[in-house]
Amino acid sequence: MKKAQPNKETNNAIILTRVSTREQEEGYSIDAQLQRLRNYCSRKGLKCIKEFSIVESSTRGDRIQFQEMIQFVRHQKGSVAIVCDKVDRLQRSFRELPMLDELRRAGKISLHFNVEGQVLDKNSNSSQIMAYQMFIMMAESYTNSISDNVRRSFEQMRKEGKYGHYAPVGYLNSKDENNKATIIPDPDRGLLITKLFNECAKGIYTLEQLTRKAREWGFSTKKGKTVHKQTISNVLRNKFYCGVMTLKGVEYQHIYPPLIDKETWKICQDVLDGRMNHKIRKNEPLFQGMVHCARCGNLISTDVKYGKYNYLFCPKCGETRVNETKCIDEIKAVLYSLKNLPKSYVKEAVKTLDTAINKDIKMEKEEQAALKRQITATESKKEQLLDLLLNKSITQDLYNKKYTSLCNEQEKMKHRLESYDLIVRKSLVTCKTLFLLANRAYELFESSKTEEKRRLIKILFSKLEIDGKNCLFSKRKAVETLLSTAFHQKWLGWLDSNQRMSAPKADALPLGDTPITIAEPMHSQRPR
Repeated sequence: MKKAQPNKETNNAIILTRVSTREQEEGYSIDAQLQRLRNYCSRKGLKCIKEFSIVESSTRGDRIQFQEMIQFVRHQKGSVAIVCDKVDRLQRSFRELPMLDELRRAGKISLHFNVEGQVLDKNSNSSQIMAYQMFIMMAESYTNSISDNVRRSFEQMRKEGKYGHYAPVGYLNSKDENNKATIIPDPDRGLLITKLFNECAKGIYTLEQLTRKAREWGFSTKKGKTVHKQTISNVLRNKFYCGVMTLKGVEYQHIYPPLIDKETWKICQDVLDGRMNHKIRKNEPLFQGMVHCARCGNLISTDVKYGKYNYLFCPKCGETRVNETKCIDEIKAVLYSLKNLPKSYVKEAVKTLDTAINKDIKMEKEEQAALKRQITATESKKEQLLDLLLNKSITQDLYNKKYTSLCNEQEKMKHRLESYDLIVRKSLVTCKTLFLLANRAYELFESSKTEEKRRLIKILFSKLEIDGKNCLFSKRKAVETLLSTAFHQKWLGWLDSNQRMSAPKADALPLGDTPITIAEPMHSQRPR
């Protein structure tokens, strides 16, 4: 291929040298490039008016130093030769091609590549331009191959539970006995991290109070700076301390010693999210964070009057306000109704539910095993897909599309697998809990602390709303079923034609039960 000769009018030149950080470490130095390019300019009769030494990636970011070089060229009066050692020193992608081509066609620049022996100016023909673009394509292919290898390396590290980044505060980057990179607990800050989580889990301190405590302990960042509230929040939100690393939104189990257990981490999240109290109050509101306004949907707040009377009100619409005692009476009415369920019926129901729950758990274990097999199979497909890419059997675009699809599918399966311990037939378990608590739920509610009362309320009710001065508490279906069966005929013995209770026959009632004489529906009976 015939090489173009430099334009005779082009005497001024700038030398462009570039290395990435990795290349600089490998010895592809700027000094060596400069020496070769100065000799090139001397041979070609070019006058070097400026030298640009760039240390930046050619494929990432905005290439600020490269843009400074382009601006310098634009401000020159005549044409300028840009002299580079190789094409990949100027560019490793087609991103800059339109801009450079526009300047070349306008006669503003000519491009000189020492290693390839190529010169392009406004008079270059299609063969020369095609050769130039081929060199760009090869440079881009080289960069993509490196990127693939890096991604594959990091993917393997994640599978092995290794963390290839700077260790978070509380840990230190170190070397193991084989001189390989590892992460170890910080002997000083690690203990403080554990202490911080334990204090947070108590649920009696705000984030500001925890920050002050950390400062009092002498807790500081790795650079020795004073910790602030946001720093403490970031620490308490980081799952790395309980054995889980998060990379690009995906969680992986890591191999390094955890500073806390997962249960402590979960409790701390409840505290930070307001699902647990930060301080103990003498007259603690029972319905705090549980009730909504039926008119506007806003969360109901609690107003304490005279230090002992709690009123539930809507701070948004202002149309809802009711004494907390009225809402508690609604709860007690349901509990009192459940109290009268026959014990023999409860015993038989619990037995039936146990059978159903055990059967369901068995089915879920089988489904879990099937999901694990599917996840493993998907992982094999991802590896096969990568091999096809490396063998050039498929394109990069097709690989990206298929890989993303497999990852999404795998994440859905992992999410289902991780959720199984939370979904073991909630309705059946709720029913069983209700049956077990039925006969003593009222007494438990009366004697329990606020947090235990809240748990009992959540078991009984699916929705808690207040409309003006009315409590609209929706009972769960299981509760409704229990209350409706409370009047089943077999519990009341047999009824005569006058629908009045007569002396029950000996075999009319379950052993040990006592007939209930009622004059009104049981759900309306309230403790006096």
